[in-house]
Amino acid sequence: MTSTPLASLLARRILVLDDDPATCAVIQAALSSRDFAIDVVSEPTQIEAALTGKTQYHLIVMDYVIPGIEPDQIFAWVRDNQLEANVLVVTGYPSVDSALNCLRARTYDYLTKPFQVDHLRDIVVRCLEHKGLLRMTEDALKEALGTAIRDRRK
Repeated sequence: MTSTPLASLLARRILVLDDDPATCAVIQAALSSRDFAIDVVSEPTQIEAALTGKTQYHLIVMDYVIPGIEPDQIFAWVRDNQLEANVLVVTGYPSVDSALNCLRARTYDYLTKPFQVDHLRDIVVRCLEHKGLLRMTEDALKEALGTAIRDRRK
């Protein structure tokens, strides 16, 4: 029996799906400063294997338009195989139809290209904090509690 290091058990696993290797590199570089285990798939033929394999992801950052694969197919693979994963959609072709489709698929967020790296990082951190995988800063915790209290009072 091999022992798994504690760090790998606690790693927040992120999968980046984009047919543009440059975009994958930017996303990976933006998130590499944190303690994230990031897998990247830029080959459309490997997306199904990545989503249906043994590895379970906490967050999937995906391009909405990937040649040869419909977004609904990717959403179905995520829904059927990545039960704990949230999805962040990044698209260079924003439209009302794609935004509504993402809303129906219950994606976590919808970001248009070109995006600000800091904005992407903030969304990822917020998503993982929401899932309880990252600790919130004291200021963020106070803000979240304040918002919850204000909402209850309404």
